[in-house]
Amino acid sequence: MPDAVPLRLQLACAKRELALRERIYPRLVAQETRLPAKAQHELAAMRAICATLAGLVAADAGGGGQAEVFGARAGREGEA
Repeated sequence: MPDAVPLRLQLACAKRELALRERIYPRLVAQETRLPAKAQHELAAMRAICATLAGLVAADAGGGGQAEVFGARAGREGEA
């Protein structure tokens, strides 16, 4: 397994990406190189990613731990 990236670092990266898109997409729409609906859809998707990661970070801080959050699910999926 490759080096794990902690959830808080994943969230920070996703937030930076969202901020970048929020700055760039209006210009791309104005230049007509990005359709407005596509830009809004991609921004909504990135906001959802940030919200999901923020929830996982909060759960991790609550004592569950990243390994427990993902390990429990992985254990059930691996059962036959």
